[in-house]
Amino acid sequence: MNNSRIRSAILAGLAISILLGGLLVYGFNTAPAGYVAVYTVLGMWMLTVLLALIGPLLLTIRRTRFAGIVLAATAVLVPVTFFCGVKASQMAGLTRWLNESMRRVGPDVPASLVVYYKAGTNERQISELQDSLLYRNRSDGRGKDFRPGVRIYLRLVPSQAHGHRGFALTLDPSMEQEERDSLESSFANSPVVFKVYKDIAPSKIPSPEKSN
Repeated sequence: MNNSRIRSAILAGLAISILLGGLLVYGFNTAPAGYVAVYTVLGMWMLTVLLALIGPLLLTIRRTRFAGIVLAATAVLVPVTFFCGVKASQMAGLTRWLNESMRRVGPDVPASLVVYYKAGTNERQISELQDSLLYRNRSDGRGKDFRPGVRIYLRLVPSQAHGHRGFALTLDPSMEQEERDSLESSFANSPVVFKVYKDIAPSKIPSPEKSN
């Protein structure tokens, strides 16, 4: 492979890296909280490792050496463009969650609402209910975000919810009481919901059998 093709491959890798890095930085900046943004960083490293494994493999095959150089260059440049973009975004004040206070997450942390599903509720029923009440489509078409007012979602496994599947929600203090009541009522009236608790840590909820 001549020098011009090598340069072209490296430039192609740079262009791809800038595109991928930009998308990852956008996801990092628009995450609802810092602990969620961590998943973007993990995703970036997973992508980098994948490219670093595939690139050298393609280099060993004559017909795919150009693609191998592109992927190898991309593997090197993606972390560089990502961290440079993150740093620039933070300096420009574009990282939405940067100045938010740290939030504790866990079953021992008080939640605005705790929802227990009825025994036998399947994953499809859970997804349909939560998609209709907790999420909305993003304006850019890239998946979904929580509806306004939902700050933290914590999934509860049966060992954390007296044998039920469920979740805990922390709502934004600025959320109107009418909206809170409407959300609570919507869950409470669902045919797949067993019970809704308010303003309590999941670990502090007494066994439903004992409370009856």
